[in-house]
Amino acid sequence: MVDATTIIDYSYPEFLSGIDSIAARIEGSGWDPDLIVGIVRGGAVPAVYLSHKLKIPVQMVHWNTRDDTEWGNESNAWIPEEIAGGLKVLIVDDIVDGGDTIKELLEDWQTSVAGLGKLNTDNIKVAALWYNTAQDVVVDFYHKTVDRNEDQRWVIFPWEA
Repeated sequence: MVDATTIIDYSYPEFLSGIDSIAARIEGSGWDPDLIVGIVRGGAVPAVYLSHKLKIPVQMVHWNTRDDTEWGNESNAWIPEEIAGGLKVLIVDDIVDGGDTIKELLEDWQTSVAGLGKLNTDNIKVAALWYNTAQDVVVDFYHKTVDRNEDQRWVIFPWEA
């Protein structure tokens, strides 16, 4: 049963505030991405909003570690090749919860550029509306944090309502 004790209702006004907060942190960091990469499904909406807010192009990748899908994952191998050439990429997801999506995507990108050397992770930053601090993937720009060791509630985003 889903009720107020098992969910966090992340409202549309909170989402807009989150986009503004993340955009301000990015602009204040001195790091200027050339491309925003949204992770479909959850990262698509915040990636598009950040793209408009920051006036940076957006591209989507499909990477899913939670839901079984017949379509598989697609990481757009040209992106890590461009990163190897100096492109700075901001990866966006709605929540970095266990970190597996980001880890697997970066491993796939490393495989894509194996002939070119090591993936330049200095050119990659991660943004998420929600950041579980009880895992080892670093989220560079975020709006809210949760510690899954203490809080197991599921975050409901406006586009999931």
